[in-house]
Amino acid sequence: MQVQTLDPTSTGNAVLPPNAEWQILFGVTDTNGNPETVFLEMDTFSPNTPATPRVAIGRRDPTATGTLDTRVCSASATSSCPQISVTSNADGTITFKLDVSAPLSFPAPGTPATGVAFTWDASKAGTRLGGVVGNTYVLAGAGAGFLETVQTTGANGNYTRVGNLSCANEPPVAQLTAAPMSGNAPLTVNFDASGSTDPFSCATINSYTLDFGDGSAAVTQSTPTFSHTYNTSGDYPARLTVKDAVGQVSTNPALVVISVTSAPTPTPTPTPTPTPTPTPTPTPKPHGKPKPTPTPTPTPTATPSPTPTPTPKPHKK
Repeated sequence: MQVQTLDPTSTGNAVLPPNAEWQILFGVTDTNGNPETVFLEMDTFSPNTPATPRVAIGRRDPTATGTLDTRVCSASATSSCPQISVTSNADGTITFKLDVSAPLSFPAPGTPATGVAFTWDASKAGTRLGGVVGNTYVLAGAGAGFLETVQTTGANGNYTRVGNLSCANEPPVAQLTAAPMSGNAPLTVNFDASGSTDPFSCATINSYTLDFGDGSAAVTQSTPTFSHTYNTSGDYPARLTVKDAVGQVSTNPALVVISVTSAPTPTPTPTPTPTPTPTPTPTPKPHGKPKPTPTPTPTPTATPSPTPTPTPKPHKK
């Protein structure tokens, strides 16, 4: 926050006035989705001094007549709060530093305020502080006195946690591999999206969506590995989309094409025709004594008779 000056006598050093408070008030959303009001403050109220001011984080809750601020963690000469620190410069710049690497717990306020305990998790990328207001108070009156506002800065401003803006502007990069990428149906393919990356460490990929390309419903899950079976031949473009904790979605084409072919029809093996076993011809058994086989009588060959030669007759004169 920026105040008018912390060096009214121009010494070149920041000199905090006594009995003063500097506060940054902002709205947050707790882990249950409820709006809450939180503050960071530095003060020099007794027993704290300008040399050893108190710095704290707390909550503001409504009462019947106004509001009540309740500190939940303070760092001073007699107490410690490692989550918060503050620096101040002569030009009036007051810088609060809050460690939000872990969720912060806020107990319920005391009476007469109304409110319940809540947890604020500002570690997530994209955490937003709404309605940021900086106030400078001076303790007026003796004893308990009252706080008088002497300066208000940054009324109703908004702030996104440092480092989140670049994450919000840079989407994650999807990467997909598959094995096998071709084969006969039915083909079971294992997909791996673990190579997907987010360009900044302040955001992580927490959602993987894979469209298998075969008309089946896309699958969304928090883990990067998938398995799918293609039952019909064809070329199927499987597309991956990833999303990170900031809500950014990948825009690059992460695609692999799965080629599925029909299983070849097996050629039937002919069944061999069995060779029939010949039926043996039974040899008849002879009845009684066997008859001798008669010896055939040879047929005599006839001798051809000579043909007579005719004697020629003489011719008459």
